[in-house]
Amino acid sequence: MSACGGGSGGPAGTPAPTPAPPEAPMVTPPVNVLPTVLAGAPSLLQTPGGMAVDRAGNTFVLDAGRQLILKITPDGTVSTLAGAELVFGSQDGVGAGASFRFNHESRMLIDAAGNLLVTDTCNNTIRRITPAGAVSTVAGQTGYSCGLREHPLRPDRQPVRRIFHRPGAIALDTNGDYLVLSGERVLQRVTPAGKVTTVNWSSEGVSARPTSLAVGKDGVMYGADSGRVYRVGSNAILRIVAGQPVNGMEDGQGEAAGFNQIGGLAVTESGDVLIADASRLRKMSAGGMVTTLVGADGIGGTRDGGADSARFSLLGALAFDPAGQLIGLDVGARSLRRISSSGDVTTLTATPSTSGTVDGAANGARFGNLTHVASDSKGNLYMADRQRHVIRRVSPGGDTTVFAGVAGVRNDPLTGAFRADAFGYPDNVAIDGKDVMYVSDVQRIVKIKDGVMTTLIPLGGKNEIGSVYGMAVDLDGNLAVAGIYTAYIFSPAGKIIRRIDKSDLSPELSANRAGYGLTPRAVAFDRAGNLYLADLYGHVVFKVAKDGPVAVFAGTSGVAGDQDGARGSASLGFYSQVQMTFAPNGDLYMTGQGKLRKISPDGTVTTPALAWGNPSLLSITFSNGLLKGMTRYAAVQTPLPQ
Repeated sequence: MSACGGGSGGPAGTPAPTPAPPEAPMVTPPVNVLPTVLAGAPSLLQTPGGMAVDRAGNTFVLDAGRQLILKITPDGTVSTLAGAELVFGSQDGVGAGASFRFNHESRMLIDAAGNLLVTDTCNNTIRRITPAGAVSTVAGQTGYSCGLREHPLRPDRQPVRRIFHRPGAIALDTNGDYLVLSGERVLQRVTPAGKVTTVNWSSEGVSARPTSLAVGKDGVMYGADSGRVYRVGSNAILRIVAGQPVNGMEDGQGEAAGFNQIGGLAVTESGDVLIADASRLRKMSAGGMVTTLVGADGIGGTRDGGADSARFSLLGALAFDPAGQLIGLDVGARSLRRISSSGDVTTLTATPSTSGTVDGAANGARFGNLTHVASDSKGNLYMADRQRHVIRRVSPGGDTTVFAGVAGVRNDPLTGAFRADAFGYPDNVAIDGKDVMYVSDVQRIVKIKDGVMTTLIPLGGKNEIGSVYGMAVDLDGNLAVAGIYTAYIFSPAGKIIRRIDKSDLSPELSANRAGYGLTPRAVAFDRAGNLYLADLYGHVVFKVAKDGPVAVFAGTSGVAGDQDGARGSASLGFYSQVQMTFAPNGDLYMTGQGKLRKISPDGTVTTPALAWGNPSLLSITFSNGLLKGMTRYAAVQTPLPQ
């Protein structure tokens, strides 16, 4: 599989690009400083997206979870090429002096001069990074656009004129230009000097919205959506080469072949197209014959071995090393996998897979993609494991066991399969002061008391609650639930006693919401019974007084960012999953903002320096004097400052 090339309406032009900053020696902060680990093993890569390999065999990975570009040398040494840990921004500079707003769509390539080109998706820009780590903006006008707003806004809340809209896939053309797919699935050509033109392609009546791109050494361009591969002709017409409009798993010729979830493309020296297809690596000939090279559909994992035995979790970006071996980014496992020409698969030692669903002691346990966590009065940590359909418990000493549910048994509303002591896909967990647990599941909220599971609140059907984004319990046993546009408070018996939605906001707070209502993504109660709502769209935390009004508690309405300060001057980002928890002194801690944020009882936002550093936290809870949470694949903890 030796190869070259490949990577995964706007105005006609742009102003001259900003000159690159002067190159300087790069100060490289450590990239693998781990927080205090309670159980599991943290993954080096948190939310990897783009990946590329240079002529010297160095592998570069774009990690949207950490907002870093990492460099991994052939001997496995890891360093930060550009970006600062969990700092979101659009600053040009050198090394840690630069900042980005990557998300899961962001991708990269290496040009003929050895520079990295990355799609800074949420900034709507294309950035260049030299081998010395100097970052400059090649094209685009910065304006945050990964929230719910249709049009990006500057900090002064004025619309930004868009050249790109959420640029994602990027590929290097044979003439040195960069080909970019935007979030609107528009193809745009960018010259190295920063001139942008839009390619008006046609799909001959086929509904085509490609998300991956690759170019062969002969200049032939390929695009792919999740289930089909297209060839882009010289007249910019997309023609289907292989695949179907519905997901499948069949090898075969042309439209008889089926794909499950295409995540990346690369073109070999001979003109074959290699395709990252969920848990399989596929090959498509120029004539459209599709075969499976490595992996098996529906059987995820990270097993190394030969072509018949190796397994992938979820393949994404693909690139070739100088020896012609393929490097695949296993997004599901947060690992880099090397695939030889004969199909042998090995995991790069710098990115070992630490994911799994293994119970055990301390770092012998393994976790998958867990969401919200909760803790009880004894200091135990609980989380929902959707893969095993159970609730798992981590003791204060780090021992991980199954607490509730039946491992391997799943309730299925489509088939009618149901066991009262089993779950479907458990998600949110909340625990009250008497250690009674509440769990949101597929069609119900479950109450667990003294080891007995009962349905407290049915979901779906005639019930007005759909998705559950967060839960919390007050000292009286009342349960708060964050829905998509409404928050609810239920009595201990499961009856709705209060709804909070857009109608509860003042006219000033309701203005400029463009039809969106309240968007609660996390809830928490203080000891006085006041409810706090993290509002995704408004970029604020609301305080809902017990039997009283709704008011902004922290942040600045409509302004996204990382600024510390008092209410009305601080800004909140809402970059990832949000969870909130109170410490006994009344301080509120909050994830989803890049670095962990602390909000004092008067609404002042700060970014605390804690003993565990700045892990990329998905969730957070407080118990027995410790902040505890989940970073990717590990439960971590830290004491609060005295």
